[in-house]
Amino acid sequence: MARAALLFVIAALAVVPAACASPDSLGGPAVAGRDRDDRPGSSFLPSPDEERLLRERTYARDLARTIGELPGVESARVHLSLADRSILSSDRSAASTAALVVRRARGEGPSEERLKAIAAAAVPGLTAAKVSVFLSDAGAAPEKTVFVGPIEVAASSAWKARACLGGLLGACAVLAAGLVWAGFRLRRSRPS
Repeated sequence: MARAALLFVIAALAVVPAACASPDSLGGPAVAGRDRDDRPGSSFLPSPDEERLLRERTYARDLARTIGELPGVESARVHLSLADRSILSSDRSAASTAALVVRRARGEGPSEERLKAIAAAAVPGLTAAKVSVFLSDAGAAPEKTVFVGPIEVAASSAWKARACLGGLLGACAVLAAGLVWAGFRLRRSRPS
């Protein structure tokens, strides 16, 4: 009987550390599909703030992935701030807000209203009025550049750079000539 109890205690001691270990120490994420960066702390029981932060990051990541898969969207980034609805919160009237930064392919892709509606539908407690959308269109190919002396400038402004450098070179030449003239004059004025 004592031997069985001893074996039970040894087995329990072997299992408990593995069960209490944080997901980071085990080498993998706690939930499939969740990144390591999604866990704000490594505590066994996360605080309400850590849980809210985890929800924010999860919603933001999933929403960015959803928007990024829409036709005409090159990239999407989502910044999300969920309202604190806990009973201990001092400001329970605060609303959740979101900012979407979307890069579209040359005017294609979803409209601002559609993006607001998608965000409001994806995040509980978020309204379309509290979603800010920043759209940028992928521009044309970058302008051709040329070298003006040691400086690389846009081809359209090369003449301005040449004029500035020419003016500076001319000013340096005038100053050099003035120094040479002052030097000769100084030598002539000295008595021999």
